[in-house]
Amino acid sequence: MIAVGAELVALPGGRTVRTPTGVSGPDVRSAAFTPDGRVLALGLADQRVLLWDVERGTRLGVLSVKGLRPPLRFSPDGQVLVTAGDGVRLWDMATQREIGALPIAVTALDLAFSPDGRILNAVARDGSVSHLPVEPSLVAESVCARVGSGLSAAEWERLIPGISYRETCGG
Repeated sequence: MIAVGAELVALPGGRTVRTPTGVSGPDVRSAAFTPDGRVLALGLADQRVLLWDVERGTRLGVLSVKGLRPPLRFSPDGQVLVTAGDGVRLWDMATQREIGALPIAVTALDLAFSPDGRILNAVARDGSVSHLPVEPSLVAESVCARVGSGLSAAEWERLIPGISYRETCGG
């Protein structure tokens, strides 16, 4: 099955199977299926992402994404949706809440998860490729590699008051 505008089309044969209610073809700017094909995310012209249950033909939810533009991508396990817009944002599909934003200074032309879902690869309009860690342990490693050392007890107290000090970045 593929998404053509707002219609779901069965292959082979090209027969329209369903059309999400309240959405017309010109409204749709991007689309992505979960790897199992059960959920369709439609990026709409009004900066919303419609989440749609393909089997039941029902709306699962709507996400508001500032500056939304293609692409939309699901993680290999279908648990995370990535949107491009004013930044690259990660959404938890279980809660339909934003769970993070990735530091990328350029407009993402395309996005792709690594097969294990730990890295998000982003291609910019200038052809440059960024490899962005999305797994928490990889994010911590990346931050520590950039800063070179962890927080001292004094820095911790100044930046994170009220929470007991613990070593970061190996000390």
